[in-house]
Amino acid sequence: MENGFTFNGQHSLYDFGLIAIRAKKRTICAGSDVVSYAVSGMDGTLSYGDQRSADEYTETVNLYANHALPTQEAAMRLWRQVVSWLMCGRRQLIWDSEPDKYAMAEVTGIVGEASGWVDEGLSMTFKVQPHLYSLRANTAQKTLEAAGTHLMAISIDGDMPAPISFEMMNSGTRRLDGCRINVSGAITEVSGLALATGEALMIDSGYPLDVSVKRADGTRESVFSHCLHCELLRSVGATTIAITPLYDEAEQGTVGASVTVSAQGVWR
Repeated sequence: MENGFTFNGQHSLYDFGLIAIRAKKRTICAGSDVVSYAVSGMDGTLSYGDQRSADEYTETVNLYANHALPTQEAAMRLWRQVVSWLMCGRRQLIWDSEPDKYAMAEVTGIVGEASGWVDEGLSMTFKVQPHLYSLRANTAQKTLEAAGTHLMAISIDGDMPAPISFEMMNSGTRRLDGCRINVSGAITEVSGLALATGEALMIDSGYPLDVSVKRADGTRESVFSHCLHCELLRSVGATTIAITPLYDEAEQGTVGASVTVSAQGVWR
């Protein structure tokens, strides 16, 4: 059913036998406020480009059992299971009508009569974080076999810029000192890492921003202190990324790196 949903990895109908009915009038996308500022003596305000800050919103859903329960004890047992399922904090929420996207949400209230809820249903309220995210990440890979700047192309789903993640693994024998990444003028540059063969630089432009190194034994350590520039790398649609691996020219050995770029599309 298109009104069903998956929350915290479990489905309303297939796992609990509940039919979910969303309100006829509901928020289609998160409301937002234009980022602007006032200037003394000027009428109105100046906007900060087209930037907006999106707001949380609520959505009400009614749940009904799709079959009769034999006893009041069975009804109460299902009631407890449903409450335990829903009151778990902020989790992924996937509507059947858009099975390829998710929102982050939490249940803030469940209303219904415990003794008669099977017939009368439960009314629950989600507090939903702004934006939907693609369940499937867009990815691109490239092998860099020489020094210098290399261009990578990736197509990112969505209708607004999505944070981009990078992994650059050193595949040469010369130590990888760092890299410089340029996405539409936004630059992140890291140096002084001296990564051995098999070690990788990891950059995640989501929240919280992460710049770290993955060692050959699988351990990770933050390298924020090695960032010369650290801007949020975000884009949507067809995107060209300029990547420049950095090496110590005085060191001997072959150069090479394997780069993986990924992004999960963001929707209003």
